[in-house]
Amino acid sequence: MNIAIIIPAYKESDNIDKLIFAILKFLKDPIIIIVDDSPNKETQEKIKKFNNIRYIYRGKKLGRGSAVIEGMKNLINEKEINKIIEMDADLSHPPSEIQ
Repeated sequence: MNIAIIIPAYKESDNIDKLIFAILKFLKDPIIIIVDDSPNKETQEKIKKFNNIRYIYRGKKLGRGSAVIEGMKNLINEKEINKIIEMDADLSHPPSEIQ
């Protein structure tokens, strides 16, 4: 099963790598899309060590809903995806619940 995870983020550079490490404990090779509305690119710096992370930088707070839609648009041509999961970057959605 191929899973994509969309992560809306706003000033979550302190949490983003923790979240990705936790996700990767439960899933092998998911597509992870981070839609970042932060005013700076600190989140991008934190994710450089990971492979296959799609990063969308919007630069201003445009809202969680539109961030999820932006992530889904990024997946529009993916034929292999069976499931899409949305997770908050602040770790309020525990990665252990993915299973």
